[in-house]
Amino acid sequence: MLGLPDQYITAGTMPLKTLDVGVINLELVYKEESREDLVD
Repeated sequence: MLGLPDQYITAGTMPLKTLDVGVINLELVYKEESREDLVD
């Protein structure tokens, strides 16, 4: 679980401070995951 310091939690629509989490890899392949090429 990812814990966030209280200084990054804001009530409202505009954050007072943002947290740079770096780069998140969205290309990971998870167990039991499959992919399809949908080309016409």
